[in-house]
Amino acid sequence: YNQVRGKKMIGFFKEGNLNRMEVLGNGESIYYATDDKGGFIGVNKAVCSNMVLYFDTARKIERIVFITQPDATLYPLSAFPQDESRLKNFIWLDAIRPKSKLDLFR
Repeated sequence: YNQVRGKKMIGFFKEGNLNRMEVLGNGESIYYATDDKGGFIGVNKAVCSNMVLYFDTARKIERIVFITQPDATLYPLSAFPQDESRLKNFIWLDAIRPKSKLDLFR
C-alpha cells in the first residue's frame, strides 16, 4: 500500500473529497506506480523536503510532485527490498483511522 509521511501534512478538500495534500518538511513516500491500464510498473521510494499529492475522484493518488531536493528510486516489483516496504515507525491502525471527514472531528 502507498505510504506518505512528513513533519506537517495538510489536506485540501473539494466537494467533500480529498483533492490535494501538501507534505512540508522531511517528506517520504512509498508509492506503487501503475500504468494507464492499472497494471503495476514498480515501486517508487522517495525522500523529498516538500511534496504535493493529487488525488482523483476515487481518492487514489493521481500524481505526486516532488518540490525540494527529491531523491527517488523506482524499483521493479520483483527487485523492491522487502525490508524497505514500510516507512520508518509505520504502524497500520486501520481500526482507528478516519474513514470519512466526519471522523476527523469526533
